[in-house]
Amino acid sequence: MRAWWLVIAAGCGNKGDSGTEPLYTYIGECDSDAAPVVADMFCESTGIQTYPITGEDVPTLTISADVSDEDGDLTSYTAQVFFDETLDGVVDTDAGALSEAEGSYHADVCTVPSLILNMVVYLRGGEPLYDTTYEWGLQVTDAAGNAGEIGVVECATPSEKTGDTE
Repeated sequence: MRAWWLVIAAGCGNKGDSGTEPLYTYIGECDSDAAPVVADMFCESTGIQTYPITGEDVPTLTISADVSDEDGDLTSYTAQVFFDETLDGVVDTDAGALSEAEGSYHADVCTVPSLILNMVVYLRGGEPLYDTTYEWGLQVTDAAGNAGEIGVVECATPSEKTGDTE
């Protein structure tokens, strides 16, 4: 798979990862074992952008989702993105995740009950194909290791030449 993605998150607490603390430092327990809930997903073509690793200009799309967790342990999380061509409201995860990203907030335990994830998908040829409608799935795992249900959104990938959907 040649697509790459970058996660940008916004939410409660102070965003940042200094690189000196592990993402899954989990001290203490929250009130429940609640898993994250992915809601209000949407997707849009975000034009041609520079892929940060190689410096090449490539088409992109951005997948966004509101994520909540009733016990507030989104102080660190893992987000996995999946996709498939069968438009049936369910994303097949058998092929594995397109990519996985980790994030953290430097906040007190159990104090981050929600965040907004924005994933920029850089399309570099291969799968996912250009100008193709897919279902995109997002699964978030919280600091306690509780994986939520997969949120699903239908979205077309942009054109290779313009970065726009047709």
